[in-house]
Amino acid sequence: MANAVKNDKCDESQRQRLSDLCASVVSNPKETSKLDELFERLKKSPGMALEIWRYDSMPIFLLQEVVAPYMILSTSKFDERECHRLYTVLNILQILVSEPKIKKVFVDARFPYYIYRYLVMSDSNSKHETLRISALGVIASLLQNGDQYIHKQLKTTEVVPLLLKIVDLGSEASQLLSANIFGLIIGNDDGLNYACQTFDRFSAINLMFNSLASQAVSLGSTRLIKVALRIYIRLCAKPHIRALLSSKKPDGLFTDEASLLIASDGECKALFKTFTNLIC
Repeated sequence: MANAVKNDKCDESQRQRLSDLCASVVSNPKETSKLDELFERLKKSPGMALEIWRYDSMPIFLLQEVVAPYMILSTSKFDERECHRLYTVLNILQILVSEPKIKKVFVDARFPYYIYRYLVMSDSNSKHETLRISALGVIASLLQNGDQYIHKQLKTTEVVPLLLKIVDLGSEASQLLSANIFGLIIGNDDGLNYACQTFDRFSAINLMFNSLASQAVSLGSTRLIKVALRIYIRLCAKPHIRALLSSKKPDGLFTDEASLLIASDGECKALFKTFTNLIC
């Protein structure tokens, strides 16, 4: 009984500290240290996500923080301090949207659209690349756990073309993350139907992942080869796509250099065998 009372008091004390921290973050938007503290607290205790999200004005505050840097992204005003602040906000959102009760509200509020701005940055410097990967992390967190409603809503936005562009032109890290997120989308039957619905749509997807395979060979990256193979294997769940890939194989996976790279990794070899068995 005494222990239960003690635990209740401890929980109440923690909730009060959390409430005070949220109040400080919202009322002092330029005080980065409090935002960092909130992120660290959330990282250690992701179960607090719903409580933080429901704190008065927190969703609006986070949206404002995401939107505020738009006009200065490509200017000298977007310095390391501003970048760190945005990076922290995006990482907070990654954890928050892992909570199922937040996902639907987040998507219904069209919040992902404001994240997409950080997927289309053309600059490839380390500062912007860090933000791109953090933004991709928010999308990945949304799609995890296979919520049908979230998948359906996201696939109708411009997220698929944005992911494919990064698969083609991004750094190795962002290519890998984008390809895996695309894999989450088509891992859902509704997403697979969407990807294979028209010849033009499939052709665009095939073009990007064939390009990814070629780049993987040039980079000597078995990680990229493996993700490309997983995508092709999933696409082959559709008989008409399997027939198309059988009649015209993705040549990026069938060069001598690709064969050497695939042979160097056991998992790659197994995936490649599965793929060739499907299309040959």
